[in-house]
Amino acid sequence: MSPAPAVPLLLGCPGCGSAIVECAFALAGLRLEVEDVDYSPGSVTRERLLAVNPLGQVPALALAEGRVLAERLAIVHHVNDLSPGTGLIPIPGAATREPFYRWIAYLVSAVYPTFTFGDDPGKWVGDEAGGKRLREIAAVPPCAGGRDFSPRLPRPSAIP
Repeated sequence: MSPAPAVPLLLGCPGCGSAIVECAFALAGLRLEVEDVDYSPGSVTRERLLAVNPLGQVPALALAEGRVLAERLAIVHHVNDLSPGTGLIPIPGAATREPFYRWIAYLVSAVYPTFTFGDDPGKWVGDEAGGKRLREIAAVPPCAGGRDFSPRLPRPSAIP
């Protein structure tokens, strides 16, 4: 294991789900160091990742006393515990808490895994044509002509 960082250290990479963790820390106003690693076997940063998280999972959050937290949802819960006023997760007793758990579990277990088909189609099919076809099938058309509606989205605590 690597020495424990003074500031939490997030090991992640583009496309591995670490952006949601970075956003959670930013919304909570908490400090976070970020280090990009390639978790693929044989990559030059694989040993660095394994030194922090022997399971080789990303994103991985290195905490004080050498603790490591993996899984995006677990890390978001951790951030919410550190800064509950941020409203990342509805408070206990709120009418929105059970629907939040239902939808966040659905997103993590049913929706997010489908992104891997489009991210790396070669992992799932053996040839370039098959990869291209899989990418076409998995493609989601842009919402409303590709316009960005993120400024209109409610804060997580307001989602029913």
